[in-house]
Amino acid sequence: MNQSSKVLETKWHEPHAGSDLHFHPLLDKYKGQNYAFCGCMALMMQYLEESKDYSYWFFSGVSGDCFTQVYGQDIAKWYQCLSHACFDERLIKRVFDACGYDFTFVSAESFTANKEKYLQKVVSHIDRDLPVIAKGFSFPFGDKLCPVEEISCVVGYENGGQTLLYLPDTSATPTPFPLDIPYTLVFSEEKKKTPPLPEAYAQAIANIPLLNLASPRDGVSFGAHAFLDWADALENGKFDDIPVEGLGNWQHYGAYLCIIATNVSCPHFLNRANELCPGIKELPAINEAMEKMRTHIDELCSIEGGFGMEEHKLKDRELMQPVREIIRKYAGFYNELLSAFR
Repeated sequence: MNQSSKVLETKWHEPHAGSDLHFHPLLDKYKGQNYAFCGCMALMMQYLEESKDYSYWFFSGVSGDCFTQVYGQDIAKWYQCLSHACFDERLIKRVFDACGYDFTFVSAESFTANKEKYLQKVVSHIDRDLPVIAKGFSFPFGDKLCPVEEISCVVGYENGGQTLLYLPDTSATPTPFPLDIPYTLVFSEEKKKTPPLPEAYAQAIANIPLLNLASPRDGVSFGAHAFLDWADALENGKFDDIPVEGLGNWQHYGAYLCIIATNVSCPHFLNRANELCPGIKELPAINEAMEKMRTHIDELCSIEGGFGMEEHKLKDRELMQPVREIIRKYAGFYNELLSAFR
């Protein structure tokens, strides 16, 4: 370890809401950026001095986040998107392959078993002016700290690496975090052959069926199956035995609605794919299905299905009936989207 402390120098030189002019927040939610891993990858590309083509929106597509609905059965957990629910080596390889880099993936178990080794590796990367992606952070929501295993970037260290600093959610201020819980780490490594940009976009489009037709795993379902499981939970009493004060609007409902709203309202990756790869035969049908989803989001939010959902309503089957009907419509829209690949 070469020094006792270091914080990465900012790569941000533009005014930004919430910025203290050192870092910029990983996500700009006013622009519809809601997927933390994609923000982390975009920040990492800045420090690797890569093309601006490798933006948040690029990673929203190659990760599969902007095309994939998820639903999680474990009501004690918080499922924010595909890259959050399935943060594994397969996901990381898919994303790093798209921008042409090797990587090191460290599972939470490996981190716990070899903590000093990986703390030194984090310090080594920071000393080389490279952030490290990590998953496992708690998230301040309202007046409490939620154990959501948030994804963020480690951007500095103190005390020779015994204290690490990360960027919390939309904050621009590097903040210490405890090291006594298991974190999953992702390190960027050597540059390798980079696929042409149109090829990366075409591969992301080709991955849509693979991701949305995947069998449920670790209690998480995908695509149309996710919508049906979500509707069934609201119909079959999933929350009956949970007191209202034990429910969370965002954790148990809003996060899933946010995936829909984000993907249909911010089709940046799909728009760029239309420019770069107009010959992909599935694109017209994908665009049509996404447009149908877009036209129904206001309807869903205008009944009892909006972001301001009161927790007690989640337990009311009759009140949730029209919500369930629209959610099941979305399962049909996803099936229409997938039919483009047959």
